[in-house]
Amino acid sequence: APTSDTHAIGDPDIQNVVGDTFDLWRTGWSNFLQIPLHLAGEEPRLLLRGNVERYWGDQCAPAFLQEVSVSGRRLNRRTVFIKSGSLETAWPFSVKVDSAPSKTIEPDGTLFLAEHGCEVRGEISSSNSDEWGPDARLFVRVGNVTIDVVQHTEGRMADSRSMLDLTVHGLDREEQSIGGWFGSNNGWLDAGKAPD
Repeated sequence: APTSDTHAIGDPDIQNVVGDTFDLWRTGWSNFLQIPLHLAGEEPRLLLRGNVERYWGDQCAPAFLQEVSVSGRRLNRRTVFIKSGSLETAWPFSVKVDSAPSKTIEPDGTLFLAEHGCEVRGEISSSNSDEWGPDARLFVRVGNVTIDVVQHTEGRMADSRSMLDLTVHGLDREEQSIGGWFGSNNGWLDAGKAPD
């Protein structure tokens, strides 16, 4: 039976739709969620892709999710692109819908898209720590599925580094087959392994 939430958290630790957990060592862009699993030449109903990059140049460095893309027919054939970045720098967390310019989240929240059963909304969360600054969260709602992108920024100002966590809610009500890292198709077999 599918779980209600799947996620990619940290460096990244994946939990798929059937509750299996594994670490993702592959870097670059890959599919985290594809509905349906087999496309037969058609556009996906929902496609969630992520770009995993090393935190620093060393081969043994942990890798984190840096960018996310959401597209597909359920999103009214729109593409939403999310890029991580400390809110205290010149290149903060930003959201781009289709070919429009990238936008940041306003202090009281921002509605990036609202049409035909789709909503893309961002908010700023505050921090009571000197080590962690204010941060961003984005919700992409498409029918019963909600994609929750949470940014964590380590350090402050120019010395900061940001990473994204990704959680998908509502896949337990999905009637289509599910592919990608969050799917039930033994994705962990191709997830790579830790360097020697």
